[in-house]
Amino acid sequence: MNACKVKKIALTCMVILLSACSSAWQPKKITDVNNLHGLRVGVNLSWESDYLLTGRTDMEIYRYDTMADMLMALNYDKIDAIAADLILCKMLETATDGVERVEPAFGETGYVLYFNPRRQDCMDEYNAFLVEYMKTDDYRDYQEREKNYDESTFDPPIIPQTGTGETLNVAVEAAGYPRAFFDTEGNILGYDTEALIKFANAYNYQLNLVSTGYENAILGLKNDLYDIAVGYISDAYRLEAEEYGILVSEPFTITPVYFLQKTKPTITFDYTWFEEEE
Repeated sequence: MNACKVKKIALTCMVILLSACSSAWQPKKITDVNNLHGLRVGVNLSWESDYLLTGRTDMEIYRYDTMADMLMALNYDKIDAIAADLILCKMLETATDGVERVEPAFGETGYVLYFNPRRQDCMDEYNAFLVEYMKTDDYRDYQEREKNYDESTFDPPIIPQTGTGETLNVAVEAAGYPRAFFDTEGNILGYDTEALIKFANAYNYQLNLVSTGYENAILGLKNDLYDIAVGYISDAYRLEAEEYGILVSEPFTITPVYFLQKTKPTITFDYTWFEEEE
């Protein structure tokens, strides 16, 4: 995921994939999220679901580079289910016809910030801020908005930056819609950015926001190009990041992770998946 363009679900170009299944197709239903009895589960390579499911012996894990490839595999019955966090599940359910979320969630993931290894002071301030922020009605409203995410009504708040002190350079996973992205006016929006901006305002920091990808963000933190990285960073990566020397904050939100399964012989969905706006 990269680029500093607004990303949105494109629902206008629907593609029907011709399934090889016959009319006698029968779904392989998940009846117990804790025991999949050998079902095949697709995950995005190195995303949180990959980390959460690695090691489970009750399933076969199939790793895909892109969501489009994984959806294609589900459609053609190469896999029996997809694993994804709540918001991504809701995006898939909105952009497709023929998949459904399996209740209950099989796990959860926390979303965090990465910090430059020489900015322990800044991360300590941020973690202290979270303790107080999570007690507020503002945070409870944030949780409700995230829990009830609906692509058709998604309208994230623009939070003005008011800090006038030290400038923090922030690597943003701008293609991480709806968790972190830029609008056409250059405002940073999304669920993962709200606590960061409010922290910066509370501690009088300015934020210099730079669009980049995950790997470049890691290198930039190590080489003092950035102070912070934000956008779809799961605490499932904590051990790996800390072994590399990156500081990992406390999570600012905890999100359930689900299986998605096929409900029809053929899935209808938007092949382009994300549409870019300049």
